[in-house]
Amino acid sequence: MGRLVALPGVLLLLLGYVSLQNVIVTQSPAQVNTGSAFVNLTCSASEGQGNVSWMWTKKDFSTYNISFLDGNKTLQINFPNKTHNGSYLCFMDNGANIRWSNHLLYVYYKVENVVVSTSSRNVVEGSTSSLNLTCNASAPWEGTMTWLWEGNPVNTVNTSYSLLDDNATLQINQPSRSNDGNYTCVIANPASRGRGEFTLRVSTQLSAGAIAGIVIGSVLGALLLIGLIVLIVCCIRKKKGQKEKTPSGPKHKDVLSTVSGPEKYNAQNRPNGGRATWESTQASGGLGHETNSTPVAPQKGKHGTLV
Repeated sequence: MGRLVALPGVLLLLLGYVSLQNVIVTQSPAQVNTGSAFVNLTCSASEGQGNVSWMWTKKDFSTYNISFLDGNKTLQINFPNKTHNGSYLCFMDNGANIRWSNHLLYVYYKVENVVVSTSSRNVVEGSTSSLNLTCNASAPWEGTMTWLWEGNPVNTVNTSYSLLDDNATLQINQPSRSNDGNYTCVIANPASRGRGEFTLRVSTQLSAGAIAGIVIGSVLGALLLIGLIVLIVCCIRKKKGQKEKTPSGPKHKDVLSTVSGPEKYNAQNRPNGGRATWESTQASGGLGHETNSTPVAPQKGKHGTLV
């Protein structure tokens, strides 16, 4: 009976030594770049369990911002960069056997600030032999480079387009108005992507007749403008001259002196009941008139005294 009681304990002891199967390392997130916050490497087995330990080609974990979680099952790298690239080994030991798994970590450069530069800003149809559009990024990058025109891949077969420098340069031979549009360069890798854009406008070359027409039109326009300015100045001067020639109205105190001719007030001629009358006098020689507007006070008549 005692043996039967001890049997479950033996079975429980044997369960801890189940053979380990399929030890693997999984990465999360699956792809990382130099802009990622962290990356986790987790060691696990499809059957059994045991103590986990890690090895790395650079051996020293502490100086590379690496920490361990979940009883060493998870290796976490904070702010991964190119120095973390390499092979990571996970060992799992349950006392009966040891299994291990290898994982290769690769941290990509983050693609950012993609720009498209041009070999010429002034592109003239029939005059510019070729135009180069070059794609690049402000930071080191890696991945594939693709060119788009109006959102679609550029067709380089039997067209004026050709790709140079491992697709970094798009060359347009004999550019024309048909090449106008928006060009996009896309740089992509499994962990990031970026894009730069450039709008192309090809101008047409003017003929000799068109240039002559523009020159003549400009000259005529300038002459018309000058004539208009002269006309405005003349009108302003004419109005100003008319204002200067217009006499000012008589003042109030001279109203009496502006009657039909020079007149003198004669108080001695008093027709109609002694009312004062005006008479005109002419100076000798008849060359002018002299007006005396000072009224003469009426004189009282003398009366005799009866004795």
